[in-house]
Amino acid sequence: MKLPAIIDHSHNLTHSEVIAYSLDPRVESLLSGIDFSIITPSDQAELIRMSRMRGIDITTSPTLQESIKRFIAEFKNRVGALDSPKDRSNTVRSLMSNWNVFVKWCESNGIYSTLPASIETVENYLNHRFNSGVSKHSLVMDQWAIRRFHREGGCPDPTEEQRIKGLVSKLKRDLVFVHNDITQQATAMRKSAMKTLVQKWGGENATLKQMRDLAMMVLAYSTLLRGSELARVKIEHFEINSKRGAVLTIPVSKTNHSGNPDSVFIIERQMIHVYRYLAADGRSITDKGYLFGSVSSNGKKSIRRIKPLTVQSIRHVFNEAWELTNDNNSQGRPFTAHSARIGAAQDLRITDGVKIQDIMHAGRWTNEAMVLRYTRNIDAEESSSVLLQDGF
Repeated sequence: MKLPAIIDHSHNLTHSEVIAYSLDPRVESLLSGIDFSIITPSDQAELIRMSRMRGIDITTSPTLQESIKRFIAEFKNRVGALDSPKDRSNTVRSLMSNWNVFVKWCESNGIYSTLPASIETVENYLNHRFNSGVSKHSLVMDQWAIRRFHREGGCPDPTEEQRIKGLVSKLKRDLVFVHNDITQQATAMRKSAMKTLVQKWGGENATLKQMRDLAMMVLAYSTLLRGSELARVKIEHFEINSKRGAVLTIPVSKTNHSGNPDSVFIIERQMIHVYRYLAADGRSITDKGYLFGSVSSNGKKSIRRIKPLTVQSIRHVFNEAWELTNDNNSQGRPFTAHSARIGAAQDLRITDGVKIQDIMHAGRWTNEAMVLRYTRNIDAEESSSVLLQDGF
């Protein structure tokens, strides 16, 4: 019996039965001249697209499936997805989690072709997630995971289709208007909180831990660093500029993988907190190694380690800063590793003469959307409409 070239997932085939469909002679004939040892993911994705236009589904080929697996294995190894969960970055953990949810849903619905996934599959999955009550952020993360795995695996990206883009936009609007899902951002650590921390952790009798934590918070606020970037700061990343301060080089950030590092200037008044912590830890600005190290439970002794602090350790310091700077009866949410970044952006937003583009540069954002999102509450409080409400 001759099998059709295009897989119909509604038959709920087993994986072995799916592979059997590759018997279509057109598939192997088309692939016979392809050297899969040198093909790139983008070249392979284009090959799949061109074959589809001719009515041939080459993704049924074991040779092509092996190529997809190879690309994905190389990708996982490159980003550390094969490391133990505690050693993975937050981004990689989130990526793998969202992708695995998609794969499990496909399997539970008898769909064995997740790479590449059809537009219909992605559409049905996103609708399923919406009906399950996930947040707007979760929908965006679902879309991101599907996009990333398809591109890294050398498959056409279904999320690039206008049909999927339109669906995601619609579902996000529905979440806001139907389910009142307005994205909550991290609590901002504003300048007032920084002043409190300097007063309480910057005294003469401060412990090593307090000096480290203060240097960490000051650096986070002054540079708008993300938690993962803060953890990876090394002493040799600082270049002292006489008595004016220092330039901190950021080799790799979330939005910059170009190889050309970003840099930010830190004035002497704030660098003093870094110098003080290093001196108490028996180090100096001329040493090498990760700036922030572990401290013993009593807060008085450093624990030498080769690896940087975990982002979870950074979050714990932010949480302690929240407890120190807020009333015990406060109903707000504690600080997170993003709080200083958001607070600094908000403080810049209300500073005379500072433009959106200036804040984008300070926080190394590539577009205005995130700046506007982080400062939306400030914009509302400082808007001209507030002036209309005053005086009567």
